[in-house]
Amino acid sequence: MNTELKKIYTLTKPPSPDYPYLHPVRHAEIIRNFNSAANACHTLNYWGEVDFYLLTTNDDYINGVQNGIEEFALKIPGKNSKNIEIYYCEDNIESTFRFNTKEPMDYHILKNLIEKKEVDIYFVRLLAEEYVCIGFKTVYLPSMLCYDIQRFLEDRKPLLLPTYYNNIVIDRQIREAAMIKKAWGFYLDFTTMTERIGSIQEAEEIISRHVLDGVARLQRSRQKNTGNECLCIWTGKKIMLNQENVPREYYNIYINSDFLFDGKEEDLVKKVIEKSLKELPEFERCLWTSPLAEESLPIACLYGNRLYRINITRGFYKRLARMFQKFYLPVEGYVSHYQKILSSKEAIMSETKVYNIFEKRRNKKRLEGTEGKSPTPN
Repeated sequence: MNTELKKIYTLTKPPSPDYPYLHPVRHAEIIRNFNSAANACHTLNYWGEVDFYLLTTNDDYINGVQNGIEEFALKIPGKNSKNIEIYYCEDNIESTFRFNTKEPMDYHILKNLIEKKEVDIYFVRLLAEEYVCIGFKTVYLPSMLCYDIQRFLEDRKPLLLPTYYNNIVIDRQIREAAMIKKAWGFYLDFTTMTERIGSIQEAEEIISRHVLDGVARLQRSRQKNTGNECLCIWTGKKIMLNQENVPREYYNIYINSDFLFDGKEEDLVKKVIEKSLKELPEFERCLWTSPLAEESLPIACLYGNRLYRINITRGFYKRLARMFQKFYLPVEGYVSHYQKILSSKEAIMSETKVYNIFEKRRNKKRLEGTEGKSPTPN
């Protein structure tokens, strides 16, 4: 669809402290939406900025509108749909902004959000039969929301998120035999990716989403195709020479388990993870290697079709450092990544921060608890 040839016209002028009322002509579409029981509407103002309008009945927002913490998420209603929804939540306000990418205005707004990564939000109240703006703020959009919107506009499949279970795997449950097994190692040129993205944090977030997408696809296929053994997922970074023999920093992901096919190309786990990571132009290679030899850390376990976080303690770092020195110490006097962590004042504890906010909302009213017993990884 070529929207570049279609001129976008807009008359919308945002409310101001001098005139906080929605104008019956300039804001006619927004008023019609609010009159039809919708509480969210989006538009493009005549300065070329994207505005979100939210209708609220909460009196607290009159004085505290700028203090809320926002959550965003993307919703794609169905397969091959040209519609997209941006979910927004702030304290007691939950809204969904709907876009039809066949409409030039909606398409232009989404492209604007990707490029500028910010949106102006106007909070509106119905007072004396008039819609009045009671507050305003500019919100910076999460980089992954913009990344997902861009993928949608490019007709690429949405990245999936796996389901984490409430339990965690205690690090002492991971046996040493499992820690020294070889694994599929996937290598991405992180230096090049950071240069392309422009931010180390955003580059790491994008890699994490692609890893989680691969894990989610494995999670869906485990029972039928890969059995109930435990897959252990490791990550790490390493300085290596690229194909031009130039030193680069690499971001590495490893998957090990009993049933992997010892480096054979037809292994299902390799195919699934590689498919997700190959969408990144910085993906370079896949090797059959040892994650412990490359000083990586386990971050999660997929046991059957259940995904568990791993709680890493200082004692586990000691085990890693001892095993690395016993099996993989390259030269005498070499200080491993594990030893550097132990020599710091406080060992870094692992914590997975990626979650599905829709699942989080569903769980708000549930009592906290566990779901069965923790697995025992191989």
